[in-house]
Amino acid sequence: MAQRSTEFWFIQIPGWLLTAYLAIAQAIPGINYDIGVRIGTQAPVTDFTEVGVAFAYGFCVADLVFYVPILAIGLLGHWGGRPWSRIVLAAPLGISVYWPIVALVAFVDARGAPGWLFDERPFFLFWIIWPCIALWALWALWRLATSATSELVAHR
Repeated sequence: MAQRSTEFWFIQIPGWLLTAYLAIAQAIPGINYDIGVRIGTQAPVTDFTEVGVAFAYGFCVADLVFYVPILAIGLLGHWGGRPWSRIVLAAPLGISVYWPIVALVAFVDARGAPGWLFDERPFFLFWIIWPCIALWALWALWRLATSATSELVAHR
């Protein structure tokens, strides 16, 4: 097996960290939303309204059945140098650019709205972490689209 590039690792390591984060923060609450509330990864209805919780739960279920599995499959394929991995990995990377933007815009737009009771002080890290996720995913998409397969994936 050929030595793997820095770019390979810059896709793999953050990708697996994101997969683990999503599995805990989103996929588990996709099975039982109340667990997400108890572990602090989801907002309770008292902070978010019934409609907000319904949307959050919908995203959790979608992450459980699509986003987390396709991200893991894409990363595994990328690890193994599979030719299909670029297109499979591109799907969750696109989602990884999209959702932080949606979430941050919603945080800004919802301020002062009835039912929006978040104390945003503990969420200041989202303003750092979520843009980093989006920028990493955008970079990874660009690298997958512009690099020769041999530059990014392992050789069998």
